[in-house]
Amino acid sequence: MIKNCSVSIVCANYNNGLFLDDFFKSILGSTYSPQEIIIVDDGSTDNSLEIIHYYENLFSNLKLIELKKNVGFANALNIAVENVTCEYILRIDPDDILSSVRIEMQYNYLIEHNEIDVLGSNVCYFHSIDSLCDRKSNFPVEHKDILNRYLDGSHGLVHGGVMIKSFLMKDNVYRQCNVPAEEYDIFSRLLFKKYIAHNLPDALTFVRVHDASVSDNMPFSTVKKTFDLRYEIWGVATNKLYVYKEFIARNLYRSALKKNNSFIFIYLSLVCILKPVSFIKKVLSYVK
Repeated sequence: MIKNCSVSIVCANYNNGLFLDDFFKSILGSTYSPQEIIIVDDGSTDNSLEIIHYYENLFSNLKLIELKKNVGFANALNIAVENVTCEYILRIDPDDILSSVRIEMQYNYLIEHNEIDVLGSNVCYFHSIDSLCDRKSNFPVEHKDILNRYLDGSHGLVHGGVMIKSFLMKDNVYRQCNVPAEEYDIFSRLLFKKYIAHNLPDALTFVRVHDASVSDNMPFSTVKKTFDLRYEIWGVATNKLYVYKEFIARNLYRSALKKNNSFIFIYLSLVCILKPVSFIKKVLSYVK
């Protein structure tokens, strides 16, 4: 029997009709069932609502909140969080796919380790449903290493890969003004307040790479906003040259996600030149 657990899947949808079938089917295939699935549709203009209404017939725990106009990603997520009644929130975007054991593994780990407030994992990046792991991430596991990532102006958690205590999300809302750097913002604020984060080493979410995905686009303004937030939250200033180097390196990485393996060598070579210390750390993390 599939176990029902006190978990709310929370996501904001905007024109993801092409991917919603894969998303819902991954929940149906989960070994643990969430107590509720909360989707805020942020004024979609495609066939998203038609598909979600279809799945309302399959999920008695699906709560759809339809917004008549687009209010923005962070605002839509805040509306979803306001409606959560469970102990834990599982964040995922509706163009991505859950591993069948993600809910089970994250929920049981948090129950066994109540001192952990935010539990992430690694992810697999994919382009096609026929190939679900083109690249696997390699995020740090321990809290101190995750914290250091944010102190450096980088990321130690995948936004769509976390399970988090619900009260934290209710007490620390997203800030729309910081989209698309909202995940750096909210996780930095939580870590600054001494909440504990951890990552499971397993890849428990399949993150889709496509032209409209947020993870696929990294304008300079987003990188600059991230380092502005670094100063606001952590009090660490960043010179402009470093910000430009980060902008180039991060976009090279995103380009590498979309290319074949030969492009990876070009990417690694350029990153080695732009960020030699980070390159060495990344290599060492794979060797461990």
